[in-house]
Amino acid sequence: MLFALERWKVGNKIEEDKLIDFYLDPSAEDHEEIVEWAGEDFDPDKFDIKEINPRLKMLQTD
Repeated sequence: MLFALERWKVGNKIEEDKLIDFYLDPSAEDHEEIVEWAGEDFDPDKFDIKEINPRLKMLQTD
């Protein structure tokens, strides 16, 4: 997963894990900000390749 947020630049597995930890931990300092950004229905275990591939294709440069 690649995410970008003003204070969060998630581009590798360690940063992704931190973001997910903060999302899942209501006592984490940035929990509310992460939930607001990612959405309350965010599921870190969900990966839909049919949904992701068209988005990635839009980012592709020739």
